[in-house]
Amino acid sequence: MREKGFTALKTNIFLYEGGKPRGWRPGFGVPFLPELNVDRYVLRNLRTHLAAMREGVGPDIDLLLDLNFNDKTEGYLKILKAIADFDMFWVEIDSYNPTALGYIRRQSPHPISSCETLMEVDIDRLAWDDEVFSAVPRFENGHLIVPDTPGWGTEPNEEAIRAHPTKVLGGLLHYRRL
Repeated sequence: MREKGFTALKTNIFLYEGGKPRGWRPGFGVPFLPELNVDRYVLRNLRTHLAAMREGVGPDIDLLLDLNFNDKTEGYLKILKAIADFDMFWVEIDSYNPTALGYIRRQSPHPISSCETLMEVDIDRLAWDDEVFSAVPRFENGHLIVPDTPGWGTEPNEEAIRAHPTKVLGGLLHYRRL
């Protein structure tokens, strides 16, 4: 990250089993845990992951943690308590419940961000991003350059989007009871 000029590094929760990291994303059905509870095993893995990242990038790169839609309020609070001693730039929590989000923010030792589902950029999201947008985000010195064009500075290319259809709908947002 330093070599690319970025000043921050964002991650999700990973579990380390058999030496291979595996994403923990129950809010998206991986693993399928509709109760959205976090346990000590997940918390231990998260602490190990954050410690390794801090050691790898050093003290001058900000760490950001994206928890997505993977917990309920109680789970988010458990995570925040478990990582209270880490120097986090912010922790991102997706919630459509403003009351719960406000409660979490008041309890958190870290700044809380949210609403990523309304606008976000990912530097290595899709190999075909440059096909599906009229202009891809530009970065200089590790920062997003705000375009001087109207709106967000880009428009979707609907023909290119149709050429790359969604393969699988997953997660609890698409879950239906049988």
